[in-house]
Amino acid sequence: MKTVMVVDDEASELLVDRLNQRIVRELVFSEYSIAELSRKLNIPPIKTWRRIQKLVEAKVVEVARVDKVQNLQKKIYRATATNFLPRQFLDLRPHDERLEKAFKTYLEIQGGIMNRMSAFSDIPEGVNPIDYAIYAAAKSVCLLFVDPDLRNKAMTLEREISEFEQDQRSQPMLRKPVAKNQPPPRSRE
Repeated sequence: MKTVMVVDDEASELLVDRLNQRIVRELVFSEYSIAELSRKLNIPPIKTWRRIQKLVEAKVVEVARVDKVQNLQKKIYRATATNFLPRQFLDLRPHDERLEKAFKTYLEIQGGIMNRMSAFSDIPEGVNPIDYAIYAAAKSVCLLFVDPDLRNKAMTLEREISEFEQDQRSQPMLRKPVAKNQPPPRSRE
């Protein structure tokens, strides 16, 4: 099992479905056969089997092992990762030319984080996958802050974003949100 997996459009669409989300979440926490998963989620076995087949085809779920039960083979499934990132998130590009410079810096920082996370890509056997994924993400962030090159890039990104914000102050997307339980500012009319 991986800590993070980038998935294609087909897998992304499957992961939007609530039942598929429940199935994958259970398979992150533990390995199950179709019958066990069906009982756990209280859904018919044939429906579980069909969903699992689509998730396997999309590489979101995999066969962890095959157990022999008398003359039969019982497939045990697990998720392929603890977190799934749709590929289309990586394809985002800013429309504003001024923001393009900041976005390139952001991608360099993101690449540095992903590079550090790759050292923790495979979850060791026998380790709780959720705990390991959280550990890997936190450790990667720690490594980011001690790397002087990435720290400098983060400061450069802050400067570039500040310049963009100065030019865009009137844009609604950059207005500061009103705190909860605080009335909105009164108009000056």
